[in-house]
Amino acid sequence: MNARGFTLVEAMVAIMVFGVGVLGLAGSAAVMTRQMSSGNRLARATIIARSRVEQFTAQDCTKLANGTASVAGFSEQWVVIPVHAGVRVAEKVTFTGEQASRTRLFVTLLPCPANP
Repeated sequence: MNARGFTLVEAMVAIMVFGVGVLGLAGSAAVMTRQMSSGNRLARATIIARSRVEQFTAQDCTKLANGTASVAGFSEQWVVIPVHAGVRVAEKVTFTGEQASRTRLFVTLLPCPANP
Protein backbone atom coordinates (compact mmCIF):
# COMPACT_ATOMS: atom_id res chain seq x y z
CA MET A 1 0.00 0.00 0.00
CA ASN A 2 1.34 3.38 -0.89
CA ALA A 3 0.26 6.87 0.13
CA ARG A 4 -2.38 7.04 -2.63
CA GLY A 5 -4.08 3.72 -1.76
CA PHE A 6 -3.87 0.03 -2.71
CA THR A 7 -1.95 -1.24 -5.71
CA LEU A 8 -3.65 -3.29 -8.39
CA VAL A 9 -1.90 -6.48 -7.24
CA GLU A 10 -3.04 -5.99 -3.64
CA ALA A 11 -6.62 -5.44 -4.77
CA MET A 12 -6.55 -8.59 -6.96
CA VAL A 13 -5.15 -10.71 -4.11
CA ALA A 14 -7.84 -9.39 -1.75
CA ILE A 15 -10.57 -10.20 -4.29
CA MET A 16 -9.20 -13.73 -4.75
CA VAL A 17 -9.06 -14.37 -1.00
CA PHE A 18 -12.60 -13.06 -0.65
CA GLY A 19 -13.75 -15.26 -3.57
CA VAL A 20 -12.25 -18.41 -2.04
CA GLY A 21 -14.03 -17.65 1.23
CA VAL A 22 -17.38 -17.13 -0.50
CA LEU A 23 -17.01 -20.40 -2.45
CA GLY A 24 -16.25 -22.23 0.79
CA LEU A 25 -19.38 -20.83 2.42
CA ALA A 26 -21.49 -21.74 -0.61
CA GLY A 27 -20.23 -25.33 -0.51
CA SER A 28 -20.97 -25.60 3.20
CA ALA A 29 -24.47 -24.21 2.69
CA ALA A 30 -25.20 -26.87 0.05
CA VAL A 31 -24.06 -29.68 2.36
CA MET A 32 -26.09 -28.31 5.26
CA THR A 33 -29.20 -28.05 3.06
CA ARG A 34 -28.85 -31.70 1.99
CA GLN A 35 -28.37 -32.85 5.57
CA MET A 36 -31.37 -30.87 6.79
CA SER A 37 -33.52 -32.30 4.00
CA SER A 38 -32.42 -35.82 4.89
CA GLY A 39 -33.16 -35.16 8.56
CA ASN A 40 -36.62 -33.83 7.70
CA ARG A 41 -37.45 -36.97 5.71
CA LEU A 42 -36.26 -39.19 8.55
CA ALA A 43 -38.31 -37.19 11.05
CA ARG A 44 -41.41 -37.54 8.84
CA ALA A 45 -40.83 -41.31 8.61
CA THR A 46 -40.67 -41.46 12.40
CA ILE A 47 -43.88 -39.41 12.74
CA ILE A 48 -45.68 -41.70 10.27
CA ALA A 49 -44.59 -44.80 12.19
CA ARG A 50 -45.57 -43.25 15.52
CA SER A 51 -48.98 -42.30 14.14
CA ARG A 52 -49.59 -45.90 13.03
CA VAL A 53 -48.64 -47.21 16.49
CA GLU A 54 -51.02 -44.71 18.11
CA GLN A 55 -53.81 -45.96 15.83
CA PHE A 56 -53.03 -49.53 16.88
CA THR A 57 -53.01 -48.56 20.55
CA ALA A 58 -56.60 -47.29 20.22
CA GLN A 59 -57.81 -50.60 18.72
CA ASP A 60 -58.53 -54.00 20.18
CA CYS A 61 -55.40 -56.17 19.93
CA THR A 62 -57.33 -59.11 18.51
CA LYS A 63 -58.37 -57.01 15.49
CA LEU A 64 -54.90 -55.83 14.49
CA ALA A 65 -53.61 -57.18 11.18
CA ASN A 66 -50.65 -56.87 8.84
CA GLY A 67 -50.92 -54.22 6.16
CA THR A 68 -49.46 -51.55 3.92
CA ALA A 69 -50.17 -47.91 3.21
CA SER A 70 -48.71 -44.95 1.34
CA VAL A 71 -48.65 -41.40 2.65
CA ALA A 72 -47.16 -38.44 0.72
CA GLY A 73 -44.26 -40.32 -0.87
CA PHE A 74 -43.67 -42.56 2.16
CA SER A 75 -44.70 -46.21 2.00
CA GLU A 76 -45.44 -48.19 5.14
CA GLN A 77 -45.51 -51.92 5.70
CA TRP A 78 -46.31 -53.36 9.11
CA VAL A 79 -46.40 -56.83 10.59
CA VAL A 80 -48.35 -57.65 13.76
CA ILE A 81 -47.00 -60.62 15.73
CA PRO A 82 -48.88 -61.90 18.80
CA VAL A 83 -46.60 -62.42 21.81
CA HIS A 84 -47.27 -63.23 25.45
CA ALA A 85 -49.61 -60.55 26.87
CA GLY A 86 -49.26 -58.28 23.86
CA VAL A 87 -48.43 -57.81 20.21
CA ARG A 88 -45.17 -56.90 18.55
CA VAL A 89 -45.56 -54.40 15.71
CA ALA A 90 -42.72 -54.11 13.22
CA GLU A 91 -43.23 -51.21 10.84
CA LYS A 92 -41.01 -50.56 7.86
CA VAL A 93 -41.17 -47.04 6.37
CA THR A 94 -39.56 -46.50 2.97
CA PHE A 95 -38.87 -43.10 1.43
CA THR A 96 -36.71 -41.57 -1.27
CA GLY A 97 -33.35 -40.30 -0.05
CA GLU A 98 -30.76 -38.15 -1.80
CA GLN A 99 -29.47 -40.89 -4.07
CA ALA A 100 -31.62 -43.93 -3.40
CA SER A 101 -34.58 -45.28 -1.52
CA ARG A 102 -34.10 -45.49 2.27
CA THR A 103 -35.89 -47.80 4.69
CA ARG A 104 -36.24 -47.49 8.44
CA LEU A 105 -37.59 -50.24 10.70
CA PHE A 106 -39.51 -49.35 13.86
CA VAL A 107 -40.43 -52.09 16.34
CA THR A 108 -42.91 -51.62 19.17
CA LEU A 109 -44.40 -53.92 21.79
CA LEU A 110 -48.02 -53.13 22.66
CA PRO A 111 -49.51 -54.65 25.83
CA CYS A 112 -52.78 -56.49 25.33
CA PRO A 113 -54.61 -57.96 28.31
CA ALA A 114 -56.69 -60.07 25.90
CA ASN A 115 -53.59 -62.00 24.75
CA PRO A 116 -52.72 -64.39 27.60
